[in-house]
Amino acid sequence: MDHWSHGSLKSSTPTLQHSSTPSFELISIGDRVRPGRYTVHSRFRRVTNFIHGSELVFLAEESVGGGPLTLLARGADLPAIDRLEISDERLATSRETILLNGIARYISSVEWEKAPAQPSRAKIEELKRRILLEAHPGSMAFLLRHGPQKPSSSEFDRTLAQRLTDGARLLQNALAYNHPTCLARGIQTLKGCGKGLTPSGDDYLAGCLTALHSIPEIKRRKKEKLIRRIEHLSEGNNPLTNAFLRMAGECRLFEPMKLFIEAFSSGGKTELAAGVRRILAHGETSGADWATGFVMTLESMTLGRNN
Repeated sequence: MDHWSHGSLKSSTPTLQHSSTPSFELISIGDRVRPGRYTVHSRFRRVTNFIHGSELVFLAEESVGGGPLTLLARGADLPAIDRLEISDERLATSRETILLNGIARYISSVEWEKAPAQPSRAKIEELKRRILLEAHPGSMAFLLRHGPQKPSSSEFDRTLAQRLTDGARLLQNALAYNHPTCLARGIQTLKGCGKGLTPSGDDYLAGCLTALHSIPEIKRRKKEKLIRRIEHLSEGNNPLTNAFLRMAGECRLFEPMKLFIEAFSSGGKTELAAGVRRILAHGETSGADWATGFVMTLESMTLGRNN
């Protein structure tokens, strides 16, 4: 990790001023965190999400891991923090101020050039097997299963599963056969589809974007154009998923995703199993949905007809 610095980025001096010793330790700050005055967007058990215009930051417990937009903290009373002011020099809450000089900076980029040029079919199949073995039953991992799918328990779940299936099929066919109309239809079908604050379809699209970055066989200009197109079509009215998709489009990865990529790119079966467990522990289904989008896109682009 590097240390926090935003160079020429400037912001007004925070209005919240404190001199007491901070009650929590700031472990790291993401390399895509932007200065601003943030208010609470949403809360989870281990993470509080803050928003400033279209920008988001996540104040998270240490166990969550770092990320491009994450302020990783040890000992923070998350429910008691309802606003953040971030400048180049300091982080201020309604209760205290933490100087950022010397705070580790989480580096979210991936060195793809160190990865193998193309994963083997055997490695992709092993990855699919691992995801299926341990993924949450409500995730999109069912798309990786060969043969007939287990029927869902309710009409709503069956309808949702069919929509996710249709969207993924359209998107992957578009990628494999270079079909722009199918691409738009697939993304529109997946976008915002699913339960919770970060729907499954959006997490799947983020995994797809990450996979495209990993494929060196696609010419650079073509790859960049395709990624920008998918990112644009995927944008919706949910600022949280928009932030995740933007980070995926820039290939700025949260720690569980980054460790997963490293394990898949250069690790053996033991490392791959550990990487899969780490990504599947990310949210209830978010990690599994992301991993499903990643592996299906990798398969379409490297083993399909778009080599």
